[in-house]
Amino acid sequence: EGQATAGSEIADRGCAPCKIGTTYSATESGEECADVSASCIAGYFRDVAPTASSDRTCAHCAAGHFKAYPGNHACGEWRTCAVGRGLWSEGTGITNRVCTPCESGVTFSTADNGAPCAAVSNPCGIGIGLTAVATVSSDRVCAACTVGRFKDTAGNYACPLWSTCAS
Repeated sequence: EGQATAGSEIADRGCAPCKIGTTYSATESGEECADVSASCIAGYFRDVAPTASSDRTCAHCAAGHFKAYPGNHACGEWRTCAVGRGLWSEGTGITNRVCTPCESGVTFSTADNGAPCAAVSNPCGIGIGLTAVATVSSDRVCAACTVGRFKDTAGNYACPLWSTCAS
């Protein structure tokens, strides 16, 4: 409770209950009920609701979470970057993670996570031919040339067949 009317030489002070969510009184001092503090700022969430005897408390968003606007709502998890997209900038307590498309033939991402796009592997070497081209969601695939095929230079092409000898 808090003071509703002041006492005087001829009348006792009047007390009234504090309004939950609006005012509170943390002590039995005879003071008026205090106003509950403003909503939590961006990057913080309400971890304890105000009562008639205590103010609200706010806590910082946990790692991997954010809240962009003031309010008492919970912090949300950072987004993940879908397959074919990678991390552009990491999230903070007030901003979500930002993802960017991978560049076909240059970078790729095979998982829905928070990692940046990975660099495509080096070109296929001598004796190793290209079996699958790199895409935004997969690395290039190289494999040893099979019997009857060869590759005498590095590069991203399949192993050609041996020449046929004329009879």
